[in-house]
Amino acid sequence: MGKKRRFNKQHTHDGPNAKKRGNPAWQDIKKESDKFVAYYKAQQLMPEAEWPEFIEYCRKDLPSTFRITGVRGHAQDLLRCLKEGYISHISDEEKAIKEDPDFKSRVEGWEENEENLSMEAINWYPNEMAWNSNLSRRFIRRSEILQKLHRFLVEDSECGAITRQEAVSMIPPMLLDVKPHHLVLDTCAAPGSKTAQIIEMMHSDKDVVPSGMVVANDADHKRCYLLVHQAKRLNSPCVVITNHDAACYPKLFSQNQSTGMREVVRFDRVLCDVPCSGDGTLRKNPAIWSKWHAGLGAGLHLLQKRIAVRGLELTKVGGRLVYSTCSFNPIENEAVIATILQKTEGTVELVDCSSQIPHLKRRPGLKTWKVYNHKKDHWASSTEELTGKFRELQSMFPPSQEVADNIHLERCMRIYPQLQNTGGFFIAVLEKKAPLPWQQNSSEKEELSALCNGRMPWEKKILNGEDDSEVKNTSTSVTETKIEQQVDIVKGNNPINETSSDPTQKKFKRGMIKEDPYFFLDDEDADIKDLRLRYGISQELPTNQFLVRCNEGKKRHIYLVSESVHRIMSQNMSSLKVCKTV
Repeated sequence: MGKKRRFNKQHTHDGPNAKKRGNPAWQDIKKESDKFVAYYKAQQLMPEAEWPEFIEYCRKDLPSTFRITGVRGHAQDLLRCLKEGYISHISDEEKAIKEDPDFKSRVEGWEENEENLSMEAINWYPNEMAWNSNLSRRFIRRSEILQKLHRFLVEDSECGAITRQEAVSMIPPMLLDVKPHHLVLDTCAAPGSKTAQIIEMMHSDKDVVPSGMVVANDADHKRCYLLVHQAKRLNSPCVVITNHDAACYPKLFSQNQSTGMREVVRFDRVLCDVPCSGDGTLRKNPAIWSKWHAGLGAGLHLLQKRIAVRGLELTKVGGRLVYSTCSFNPIENEAVIATILQKTEGTVELVDCSSQIPHLKRRPGLKTWKVYNHKKDHWASSTEELTGKFRELQSMFPPSQEVADNIHLERCMRIYPQLQNTGGFFIAVLEKKAPLPWQQNSSEKEELSALCNGRMPWEKKILNGEDDSEVKNTSTSVTETKIEQQVDIVKGNNPINETSSDPTQKKFKRGMIKEDPYFFLDDEDADIKDLRLRYGISQELPTNQFLVRCNEGKKRHIYLVSESVHRIMSQNMSSLKVCKTV
């Protein structure tokens, strides 16, 4: 047994030497911020008359929401069970509770909130496959039918029949318009609820294995395993999870099946749900109230631009990119989109999605906003009035009224909590009409080194030959050697190992989790021969779509991937850091 800690007044919260805690867990968080209100009122997010309701909803707890996995064969049975077996009984119990004065007196706070038993389908999500609930834990503990419903939801979530996901988080994948033949890249995918939604769309034809694939990426290695957990629940052979900085995601290659030539892979759909200040999540993360300040959005502006630009570079002509944040701040939203649209010179345009997702209430994007210098506590009219690294970010300022009208910033989409009792969100849908200006004439090294060294591709002309190694990158440090290695891969000078994904050029660092390499099997493998014989696996399923993580000794797991996943992985083993195939 361990030593017992001696009681001392210093260890009590009321002793003479007790430390004062800023916000003890047993105290309610103050859901107010004068800075937040003043900043967003100045940005004119909405008419003055709507502010009281907006702030009121920001202070309310966020309802819990979930989706039913529509591609499962029993999805309609599950929906019917939910409606007839639980929802109808909840309505009866709610009526009985409202008529029972003894129950009201036993349940503290009932008079303050009579929405505790509301549960209804989200009206803008198709086929009643998404549900919104205000079920309180207080009432779940006191109601047998609610306890059964709670266990039902937990068990079905673990097996992948339902997915817990915030309502506004469901919008970006819906606007991607994913088809089974599409190549899709989710650049900042963890924890993976949007990725799961994309996978479901990929499998919309339940009887056919999709010819496309989903690449789910995240820069945080540990968070990649949240993606693994989400994706494994759906058992799709068309998913690869990678671990790269989204701002300098490597180019991928595949072999053209008709010509046999090696060509660059461009994605049909790219989702950039970028890191943001997150003040749209105040309802589920109330700690943001006390930590919020105007500099949070400005500090992420450059990173958000870099991720969006890299996403566009990887999008094929005619493809679609969806940019989203859970922030109200125009510096993270319209300012990023306006800069990209101006610098891409007509090769990219905002898609008008006003007719898509009927019943979803939204507001148009802002065409003008202000830039605040939180260090000097004043509104800035030019970069000269900013300090530090922000002095170079002219892109934070709004374009002229004429430019804002020409690029149609009103086509951006803003979701506010009071509109449909949700969180806050921003979405912009971009379509690539032609190759980006800097992709038309630049070399591979120039394209890769620009974003990887913390600057934008269109700044090359301004810098005029400046050494990339002298440019400071606030989020990622990339050496010239790594860039040269990537350029060698692009040009085909580096031999590609088609049997192993071991990134041999990267040194193991303390704290990293060392990944075992993947190996594709061949027809001579004894284990696959035994499996074919034992389970009657047809030869029509190619052996090279089976892979393992250990090429020696006993194979503990054999993974099955689709033909498209095999094609991409086998051609990019040296440059692609694969965490998992599902």
